[in-house]
Amino acid sequence: MKNLFVFMSRPLLAFWLLIASGAVIFWGAIVARLNDTALKGLNDTLMQDWLAVYGARPGLYIWIFILFVLLTLLALNTCVCTLPYVLQTGKTGSSGRRLTVILFHVCILIFLLGHLLSTFVGMNAAVTLRPGEQTHIPAAGIGLKLISAERSATALNNEGLPLAVSAVLEVTAPAGREVRRLRAFRPAFVRGLSLHIALKEKGVPSGAVQIIVRRDYGAYVLMFGACLALLATLFYALLAGNARESKLRLGGHHDAYRNP
Repeated sequence: MKNLFVFMSRPLLAFWLLIASGAVIFWGAIVARLNDTALKGLNDTLMQDWLAVYGARPGLYIWIFILFVLLTLLALNTCVCTLPYVLQTGKTGSSGRRLTVILFHVCILIFLLGHLLSTFVGMNAAVTLRPGEQTHIPAAGIGLKLISAERSATALNNEGLPLAVSAVLEVTAPAGREVRRLRAFRPAFVRGLSLHIALKEKGVPSGAVQIIVRRDYGAYVLMFGACLALLATLFYALLAGNARESKLRLGGHHDAYRNP
């Protein structure tokens, strides 16, 4: 057990885990390229529900589990590397630099947790509708009907179809129906979901609009981690500035003593 703890506490292990994770992500990109239709199902289906359909084809998802194992090991490595700093801080009192190191390690754990939540409890569905058409999204528990849509006067860069700039949707849920208006860069929110107009409409039929429906609990965790990382960075910069100022001040005193 002691040898395992020593092995997991090596900072170099984090480097190799990151390299291995990058290689697995590259592998997954190739698999996604060759199996675009099957893996697109992950956009609007939870991981466990997707496995119920494609469980007999391990070549599609084995890389996801390998990546999950690597990220879990990275999280454990981060915890083990952070533990000595936490214990030392508790014994000797608060230290600015030590506290900054702890905060950065905590941010890494928060980012990994956010990614995990996005993978297993999040949702990202894309539906294409013409005015008057409707569809049901089982993973979201809602139905959508496009009432109307407006497009820009000209196409982006004079290529392709003019982009949709607004849309009116009827959202049907067990609690009832409600009408929401979407605008470009201004999503609508309903039942914990965000509804967006897709800005990239490659392959969308003329007269149709692509609507993106998202539920991403991990996004809140990631935003919290990003704010914490920003605070840790500012705190570290403040400490470094104070240390440099003290060093310059101390150097000035030495020069005064040498040259009376």
